[in-house]
Amino acid sequence: MSSFFTILLIGISLSMDAFSLALIYGIQGMSQKNKALLSIIVGIYHFIMPLIGLIFGTILSNINLISIDIVAMLILIYIGIDLILYIIIYGCS
Repeated sequence: MSSFFTILLIGISLSMDAFSLALIYGIQGMSQKNKALLSIIVGIYHFIMPLIGLIFGTILSNINLISIDIVAMLILIYIGIDLILYIIIYGCS
């Protein structure tokens, strides 16, 4: 049951990301050709990137040199520090 819930949450997060991109496309007044091209590119990335993450995660968990929890923690710490530095350098706007 927990794997279904995890897959559901990943699907919802990807849908929210795609929805926000669709709003941006609508606001910018792009041509239909550019909208279709960008939608195809975004769709490909939404399909490929989770698969790449799954492959790398499987490889890292099979190597067993470091706990996968530590790898996830390091990634989240990196994202947090990057966000803080971005806010300090460029401000909140």
